[in-house]
Amino acid sequence: MPTDPRDLRGDAPLLDAWLRFHEEVPTPFTIPGHKQRHDLVGDVVAGDVPLYAGLDTMKLSRGVLAGAEARAARLWGADVCRFSVGGATHANQAVALALGAEGDRVVVSRTLHRCSCLITCQRRPIDKRRCISS
Repeated sequence: MPTDPRDLRGDAPLLDAWLRFHEEVPTPFTIPGHKQRHDLVGDVVAGDVPLYAGLDTMKLSRGVLAGAEARAARLWGADVCRFSVGGATHANQAVALALGAEGDRVVVSRTLHRCSCLITCQRRPIDKRRCISS
């Protein structure tokens, strides 16, 4: 079971929620698809906990994410802070959309799923294999 050796839990809402998740016996009916079954894939899934109906309620009624973002904004002297909680695909798409301009070419791996958002936002995804071979 995970622990908090530096006693950060009281000032870290996402850490506290993650530790609470592991202190209870989870019965997830949401993502991730492995359902915390270590017997299927080993301990690689130990830290993989969804925000919705995992770290917080399905409707985020505990305010775990909002509290963590507010604390981070204060820490970094920003007006606002947002964490990407939609997985790596979501974060990579956000970066491509934020840094690119209409018509820009964006090199993507063949395994990049959901690159349709790049097309919708008028970016041009190009398979990285074509860039390497030319």
